[in-house]
Formats: sequence, C-alpha cells, structure tokens
Amino acid sequence: MTTMVRRLAALLLVPVLLAAACGGGGSDDDGAADDARCPVDALADATSPVEITFWHSGLRAGLLDAIKTLTDQYNAEQQKVRVSLQVQGTYEEGRDKYVTALRGGTLPDLILLEETQVQLMIDSRSVVPVQACVDADDYDLSDHVQPVLDQFRVGDDLWPMPFNLSNPVLYFDANDFAKAGLDPADPPSTFEEMLDAARKIKESGAARNGFAWEMQPWYLEQWFAKAGETIVDNENGRESRAEKTTLNSKTGEEIFGFVEKLFAEKGLALNVGRNESGTDTLLAVGNGDASMAIGTSAALGSIYAIQDAGQFSDVKLGVAPLPGPSADNGGVQVGGGALWLVGKGKSGLTKAATGWWATGRAGVGVRGRRRAASALLARGEFSIVIAGLGLTAGVGGDLGPIAAAYVLIMATSGPILARLSRYRPAG
Repeated sequence: MTTMVRRLAALLLVPVLLAAACGGGGSDDDGAADDARCPVDALADATSPVEITFWHSGLRAGLLDAIKTLTDQYNAEQQKVRVSLQVQGTYEEGRDKYVTALRGGTLPDLILLEETQVQLMIDSRSVVPVQACVDADDYDLSDHVQPVLDQFRVGDDLWPMPFNLSNPVLYFDANDFAKAGLDPADPPSTFEEMLDAARKIKESGAARNGFAWEMQPWYLEQWFAKAGETIVDNENGRESRAEKTTLNSKTGEEIFGFVEKLFAEKGLALNVGRNESGTDTLLAVGNGDASMAIGTSAALGSIYAIQDAGQFSDVKLGVAPLPGPSADNGGVQVGGGALWLVGKGKSGLTKAATGWWATGRAGVGVRGRRRAASALLARGEFSIVIAGLGLTAGVGGDLGPIAAAYVLIMATSGPILARLSRYRPAG
C-alpha cells in the first residue's frame, strides 16, 4: 500500500473508529418518547409574541435565501411566535458552538444540524424527541418518505424533524467527456469505470486530472452503504451501542483498493484536502483541474446560479448517481439537516413557541401545532466521554501518530460522531 493511500486510509478510518468508541444507538435510557414532554395548549395564555432563537448552519446561498423567506413569511402571518434566525457557519461550527453553549452559555430554542449528529444530540440530554409531539398530537407520518424518517430514528423514536435533504452525486464536465471519447449519457457507475474514465481524460488532455478527491470520511460511509453493508456493528449502532468497526471485508478491500489505484497513477486524481467548504472539488472541475468530482446534490442550485451569472460558461454540467459498489439491499444514505427541539434551560412559553414553529414547518395544521407546542421538559445534563482507540486496523505505521493527533484536535474542538445510521435503499 502506498504512503499516500496509508495516509488517506488513516484519515478516513479515525472518525469511524472514534465514533465506534463513543458508541451509537440510543442514549443511556431506552430513548422512549414520553407524551408528558409535549403538553398541549402551551401557548393559549400567551399575552405577547414569544421570541425563539433558531440556529442554522451549513446551508448554501440558495437555501439561506429560502429559509430567510420562509421565516419572514411565518413571522408576518401570525402573532404568537417571533423567530430570530442566527447563522452559525458550517455544520461543524454549528455543532461546536452548541456543545460549547452546553458547557456554559445560552442555548438556542431550535437548531438545524446535519444527519451525522443524531447520537451526539441524544447523548447531550438537552433535546426533546420530535416523537413526543408526534405521539401527543397523534400526527400521521404516513405521507412522509419512510427512509428519510428512518435516518433520524433511533429505536422507535423520531428525534429531530427532517428539514433539508441531499445525497452524494457524481458531477462531471460533459464537454471534457466528449473530448476524451467518453459518452456523457453513460457516466461511470463502478470503480473500474471511474478509473477508466480518469485515464482517458488524462491521456486526451481534456483536463489536468481525471477526478478531484477530498479528504472526507463520508466517501467511505456511502460506498459501504451502496454495498448494503455497515461501517460499525449492531446495524451501525441502531440496534445497540456500536462496539467495533465492520470495515474488514471484501467491500473494504474493494474500496481501499480503488483509492490506491486512483493515486498510484499520476494524473488520475487531484487531492484538494479537507474541503471544509464543499466547493474545492467543484472549483477544480470548473477550472479544468479535473473532470469529475463527488459532491452533495444540495450544491446543484448554487452551481446553476453561478453558471447563469456567466461564470464557468465553458463547463457543461453533468450529474449522475454516486459510482461505486452496488447491492440489491444497498443505496446511498439520506444526507442533509434536521430540526432539533432544545429543552434544556428553556421556559414553558419558549418551548411551546419552538414546537409551534417546528411543527408548522412540517405541515401540521393549527390545531395540531397548538397541541404539539410544548412546555417541553429538559432532559438533564450533557455528558460525552471520548473513549481510547485501539489502532489494530493494520493499515501501516502512519495510522498511529495521525490518529493520535486527530483525536487530540477533535477532543479539544468538540465531540465527533461518524454517521452511525443503517443503510437505506436509494429512491
């Protein structure tokens, strides 16, 4: 295994191992939602508008405009609740600020976080499951997409309300494909097809590299999900706490074998680093540094808006499903954000207003919103313990020091949870 691939493997594995050490699947109690946490008619006696603070993060330009418009419309159409939007930066920054506030500060009433934070939020004992309001109101969830709800369930409880959703997709420049003799109508769907396309792009000079790679663990997770496999045991921590990784399999060998091949030949892949903004790989395609990149489908609106403004006009955007392993019982996982109801340290009226707003966004009627509006009970004190890692993955001597440095950094900046969620069929 090459030095580059050992380092890639190390950085991809550490968050998964750390997440397994932290555990998954439920809190210290059984996670059951208690209807008493969501009493009805909490806003009935309010004599003035109740102010609630809504923290959101990780949204791109188009979604930022949309959420502002929705909030302005909501504030204008009723007098019971006033919502104050507060941007918290990236998803990671929003999570870190919330954890910091738990340790001593002012918490929001409602927070939007991405799907990898489910176990962290449950373990924080600062939130109330949406299931409590669903049960209190007998709210019918049958018209919601079931795999989306499953992404945010632990045990029998729906914890946050799904809000903005996305999936990983393959972006490519159809013009580059044509120059390289590839069919834009038949983009790569397997690892071998990706490697073949990258070679042809490189050899033809259509772009300086075939593929733009980012150092993020979600590649690993999504590819295991497409193969119908988990990344940790106990159904990715959904049945009970995760105790070990399940990466040592034929699928794992296939995935890391692909990464090794991708970097074994010069010009097949460009490593852009961590890509915290999510834009570096896409800019590489726009600038001719690469012809293919994997990114979130949530970027589509921004990409089209940028091209409509006249930038990157020489790029003919192509979008395809995520290439990689496949199985009848596999598929990419649901990504995106969900709304959490914060219960810790909140007054009855504030919690009621939060429930009123959140259920309104989910399409619940006035009666249901009144019943679901909550004087929600706080769930105790925050407690997360980072467990030690036993690094026996056998991916080379680089893993130990890299993992140690990574854990130290993450331990000081805030707890990390990998995407402990079972796979769900695409579509």
